[in-house]
Amino acid sequence: MKIYQYFLIGLKSTWNDNFFKMVAFIVGTIVLVTMVRKLIIVSRSGGKFSEPMHISNGNLYIHSGFVPGSREIPLKDLAEVEIYFVRGVHLNGDRYFIQFVRKKGRSKSIFVGKSKGNDERLAQLKKQLKKHKVKVREIK
Repeated sequence: MKIYQYFLIGLKSTWNDNFFKMVAFIVGTIVLVTMVRKLIIVSRSGGKFSEPMHISNGNLYIHSGFVPGSREIPLKDLAEVEIYFVRGVHLNGDRYFIQFVRKKGRSKSIFVGKSKGNDERLAQLKKQLKKHKVKVREIK
């Protein structure tokens, strides 16, 4: 089992390098900040951690930690929601590009992977948005 000894020696020498420590610290910080942001918005919305978005209390909550700014959009401020189907290139998988167009202010956009669960969530999202009289356009 000398391979483990060589692996540990290589890992120890890599960890002694300051550049590796700095990169590991930066990546760890970014992951931690995005997870904390996602936990905060999930607790505020009352949705599930695995959902990309959730509607409750007259607001649309975007659960992604990477979206800059406020991820809470009042439904009365939404002009329309555009859902684009994006085909995957080179086996990257199909996705939905969802753009939330506001009446005033900046629009927000997110990517959601195509799966059976997300297809059901998008169908529920369309129904809930139509109840709140928000225009939904699906572009394929």
